[in-house]
Amino acid sequence: MKSEHRHDLQTNDLGKLMVQAEPFVEKYGAKILGGIGALIVLLIVLIIWNSQKTSAQSEAWTRLAAAGSTEDFENVAEDFAGTPVANWALIHAAESHLQSGIRSSFTDRSAGDRELKDAKEQFQKLLDSSSTPPEIRERALFGMARVEETTSNGDLKTATELYQKLINEFPESIFRQLAEQRVKPVEGEKVAALEE
Repeated sequence: MKSEHRHDLQTNDLGKLMVQAEPFVEKYGAKILGGIGALIVLLIVLIIWNSQKTSAQSEAWTRLAAAGSTEDFENVAEDFAGTPVANWALIHAAESHLQSGIRSSFTDRSAGDRELKDAKEQFQKLLDSSSTPPEIRERALFGMARVEETTSNGDLKTATELYQKLINEFPESIFRQLAEQRVKPVEGEKVAALEE
């Protein structure tokens, strides 16, 4: 078969297909073009949204890294609520309140109590949230046990329960040894540290 003849046959087949498709294109062409246009617009919106989301996440992590005070951590937690960054900022704020509360308790009891109250509220918020990642929950549990121990006024039942919960929930925790020292007698001792 000569190439010219082959070309004529292909052109004829293509021509037949175009003639058959013409009524379909006339009837549905505008709808098809509208659908394609809508898909293109949706794709553009998704690209812009993803770009903004990535930018916001980057800003959140940058602000967390730059935070230097309890207030800075609380602002990051508030500004980026519902994100992983907010959880990390909140655990840092709670731990900062805890440390400040313990230090202040020796010189200004009322200031220490306020700091410990704030720490307890923030630890509790993290413990109550189902979206708190395990590594933050572990720290919040240990922090809450320390708050309860510090504010116990001699009743160490809640602190002991929290330390025990930490040991049970996180057997590989970096805080396990500290928690065990608080609730279990150390070798050679008759009672645990919290029982003394």
